[in-house]
Amino acid sequence: MDSERLDKIFAVNVKAPILLTKAAIPHLKKSKGAIVNISSFASGIRTNSESNQEILFLDFLLEMMSYAITKAALDQFSLILSGNYAPDGVRVNTIRPASVATDFVGTTGIPKETIEKMTKAKVAKHPLAGLLKPEEVAQAIWMCCDPEMPSLTGQNITIHGGRIEDTPWVNPFD
Repeated sequence: MDSERLDKIFAVNVKAPILLTKAAIPHLKKSKGAIVNISSFASGIRTNSESNQEILFLDFLLEMMSYAITKAALDQFSLILSGNYAPDGVRVNTIRPASVATDFVGTTGIPKETIEKMTKAKVAKHPLAGLLKPEEVAQAIWMCCDPEMPSLTGQNITIHGGRIEDTPWVNPFD
């Protein structure tokens, strides 16, 4: 990963939401609107890279770490905004989906065979229904914008389908 790529990740995931929010705040204060930022489940987890040795290589690992760092920054930005603009009636929340069935990884230049291994591993970590559907993320966004939920603000809402991380899962009831 080079400096230019790192700058692009920060520009998209941190700088753009900050500048868009700055432009939208006057309207949102008048309309008592809502801001919903899209973060990631990755912003709050620590992954054991040893278990992913077969599918991760250094540039991709650095890319994913940078992605997670920028999404954590977005979480914090949203939390700070929620406190500052709640008196104006503006709600601010963040949706943090786990793996969503999209073509995102396909845009990184990772070989198709590696993507297939990664997808299979991710599906296995989501015991409820495999990868999330984009429509599930949309439902969470709607909930945050719903005028019937006027007190919903300052939340990092994680949608993960029961995602299990790299630590062994033990059922305490068996």
